[in-house]
Amino acid sequence: MNNKKKSRPKILMISHLFPSPARANPNSGIFIKNQLKEYRKFADIYLFIPVDVTPSMGPILQQTSIKSKIRELYGQLKRTLLIKLKDFNEPVAGKFLKYASIPPKTYSPEISAKILFKRIQFFLKEDKSYKIVHGQTVLPDGLATIMLGEHLKLPTIITVRGSDVHSIKEGSSLYRTVKSALRSASLITCVSNDLKKRILNFGINEKKIVVIPNGVDLNFVRSNSMKDIRKHFQISKNSLIYLTIGRLSDVKDPFTLVDAFNKFAKKNPRVHLIVVGGGPLETKLRRYVKNLGLKACVHLTGYVPHDEIPNYMNACDYFCLSSLREGWPNVLFEAMIFGKPVIATNVGGIPEAVKNENYGILVPPGDADQMTSAMKKAMEAKWDHTRIKAYAQDNSWEKVAIKYNAVYQRLIERY
Repeated sequence: MNNKKKSRPKILMISHLFPSPARANPNSGIFIKNQLKEYRKFADIYLFIPVDVTPSMGPILQQTSIKSKIRELYGQLKRTLLIKLKDFNEPVAGKFLKYASIPPKTYSPEISAKILFKRIQFFLKEDKSYKIVHGQTVLPDGLATIMLGEHLKLPTIITVRGSDVHSIKEGSSLYRTVKSALRSASLITCVSNDLKKRILNFGINEKKIVVIPNGVDLNFVRSNSMKDIRKHFQISKNSLIYLTIGRLSDVKDPFTLVDAFNKFAKKNPRVHLIVVGGGPLETKLRRYVKNLGLKACVHLTGYVPHDEIPNYMNACDYFCLSSLREGWPNVLFEAMIFGKPVIATNVGGIPEAVKNENYGILVPPGDADQMTSAMKKAMEAKWDHTRIKAYAQDNSWEKVAIKYNAVYQRLIERY
């Protein structure tokens, strides 16, 4: 492939998902960073990372006293408005951009995107060397992308990942905003065929939608930290470990997973469930596990740095995902690259990732009984771990980057 400098497109990219010290979980969005390491082989990318400094009212209103409300507000501002965010050059050159929206944010996406657009426009000055503007989600990235494309007279790409179009009520102002942004984009990429169907429901021309699933970092199997997970949780070598990793939120439905494991563990005493991740349901879930009498076999870790995740993947026997909605969960391939079979809900792009029972078992969402049966079935099955690992390796970020390079070249030729 011709990678000479003159053939490399210059891409202006916007991604609020990129890992940032201003986020509650600084490692959230690490997949964006991993894919850019591969994209840079084919394109010169300048990345703007929007940082919304508007206080999130939900966590503040949940506090019971004025003092705790002030403490929560200060904590948010300390992490966003008051923190100094430097420009960066790794894996691509870029700049953090603080901007504000009007709460509640879901009712003012156009205003937020307009403010973000003005902020980016200020830093761009008169730079006319870019060939494409690429937004990594619909809101606010994609909407600001459309505004920049119109201003710079450049083709635009919006990538749809799932949460940006899931559960948007048809006919709402938010629905109309997303629909307008998608219709205005020169091209739309999405991570699954399930998402493509959802995009088509917005009345988008199918010819401008390209499905490019997420990939996996082939170096993920190499951990910088060595931690004996079984020793840490006092789990014997002949016990089985079921693992789940993700934000403890309603959409991940961790309570169904715990209910399923509770039924499973009653008949299988040498099993353990490790729950990695924090979130709004963490305190409630810990209390639930304690009330069920599962503290000896269900282990909640809270937040874990991303470079320690491989230790958990390596230690587990099976990986579980109980989500009610998903676009394309990267964590599945992160488990499979360790050769681990998965037990996951049959939603979104998951059945496209877990193509058949050689790689895992799919169950209906919210069904604890089916999840329990899948845990038993997984335990009794004979898995080809080498085959699972090879399948994951065949879905690398490098291959994703090659597909995006083809998309970039196609747009440049067209415009």
